[in-house]
Amino acid sequence: MFRHLFKKFISIKQKTVPLSIQLEKLGQIGISINSTIDSSEIFNIFEEKEFEQDPYCSILIALGCEVQTSDDFGKPISKSLWYLDTECIEDTGDYVRIVGRVADLTQDSLLLSNIHDYVDIDNKKVWVAFNIGDKKYKWELEAKDDWLDINIFSRFNKLLSNKKSTKQFAISVLDQSILIAFLENDQVQKLNDLCNFEFEIV
Repeated sequence: MFRHLFKKFISIKQKTVPLSIQLEKLGQIGISINSTIDSSEIFNIFEEKEFEQDPYCSILIALGCEVQTSDDFGKPISKSLWYLDTECIEDTGDYVRIVGRVADLTQDSLLLSNIHDYVDIDNKKVWVAFNIGDKKYKWELEAKDDWLDINIFSRFNKLLSNKKSTKQFAISVLDQSILIAFLENDQVQKLNDLCNFEFEIV
């Protein structure tokens, strides 16, 4: 499934790069395999030769995926990267999942709690609400069929800026899917220097 879906994103022929080197370089800029999962999980996404023939791009997609473990469902392969299909909003609870993943990515930078939402696509009524400490937030969001309102990441970046966070969300658009990284500004530039995907702080 993944090989067929992502093949079209390989647009520039690159030299083969050993997977171990790719993981080392990504680790230097803050992107690594979650220590609580088996690192071999990435080979359920792509084969090793595909990682090496498509340097950095295939491994970033794999690191952004989630795996099922014996004690958890949907555990991220990397704690700082998320691969997301933006055609993912159908009903109440979908933005709770999205914002919950945002909270996981930011770790201590945004301590989100009391996350709840309302999704009524037919009547164009969508919102998500949450707390940060004692402060309550409620955001009205765009209702466009089952598409995610991607501007939600810009709004979270504003909150991060207000809290003087040195990290923000950077996004690379891959057709209807996106890669979301939570990194320092200089790390985003280093990531763009490595791969064909262009990450931009939103």
